Parts: sequence; structure tokens; C-alpha cells
Amino acid sequence: LQSSDRYQVPDSLYGYGFPDFGLLMQTLDSIKEVQLEEIVVYPNPFTSNIRISGMISPLSYVLLDTQGRKIREGNLKGGIRNLNVSAGTYFLIVYDRHTKRVFKLIKQP
Repeated sequence: LQSSDRYQVPDSLYGYGFPDFGLLMQTLDSIKEVQLEEIVVYPNPFTSNIRISGMISPLSYVLLDTQGRKIREGNLKGGIRNLNVSAGTYFLIVYDRHTKRVFKLIKQP
């Protein structure tokens, strides 16, 4: 690959090149792949409690309704208890400092 300062005509594979290829490679090398551990949220559908397994590090959560309203938020400690919400669909966002996962949950009547 060439830097764009040396690439005057676009190439069908690389286009005009990168403005500063060295800086691009340095930036890409500095990004560390961070993955949220494989967590499992159950039961789904739920009645009043949600259990979460597979957590290795502390995680936080936000529970939203389908309108995007925040129902509850906090730190996860194996699950969420006493969810007194109406029957329907909810979105559980589980996150740490680097990544997040969204789970679609259904509350049974």
C-alpha cells in the first residue's frame, strides 16, 4: 500500500491510498480487541427475576422499555431481582468500560 501523497490516480483496489499509512498502521496496532465475556441472560420470557451467568468482571446494566425509557439501572451481581414491570418487551443493555451487549427480553404477565 502507498500513502496518498505518492498516489496520484485512484486504484481499483486501494482508491487514493491512505493519507499517512504509517500513522494508520500505528493506530490500528494500538487498538486492543476487547470482548465482553460470554454472558447468558435467562429465563426469557421472565416473570420478576432475571439471572445472568458467565460474568467474569463487574458489569453494569440499563433496562429500557420499547419507547427507550429507562426502567432501571445498576451494577450486576448475578441478576436483577423484583422487576415489577408490565408485561411486554424490554431491552437489557449490559456493559463494561469498553463494550456493551443488548438483550431483548419479554416479561410474562
